[in-house]
Amino acid sequence: MENQEAMEMDNLIELIDDDGNSVMFEHVATIEHEGETYIMVVEEAVLDEAEENDDADIEAMVLKVETDEAGKEVYATIEDEALAAVVFEKCLDALDEVLDEEE
Repeated sequence: MENQEAMEMDNLIELIDDDGNSVMFEHVATIEHEGETYIMVVEEAVLDEAEENDDADIEAMVLKVETDEAGKEVYATIEDEALAAVVFEKCLDALDEVLDEEE
């Protein structure tokens, strides 16, 4: 999903892909890395399935936060696989810290 628009509702983000399809995601984490902002999201339908089935796999997606020409916040796919892996791990670490604080 490249250059998506987003409309945030609490923790939910509606991403519009290049084909105009709307998909709801839950915002899981936000991190800073080398001066850039990234978010981790999980598709809402996947989370719903995971709540019903403990064995369900949850796939998270990390997106780069950018600003378009109109000054609107947009989310872009990270093309560099090495960077995506580093950012993904940092998001997992941030998520672990939040979960530890909640206990």
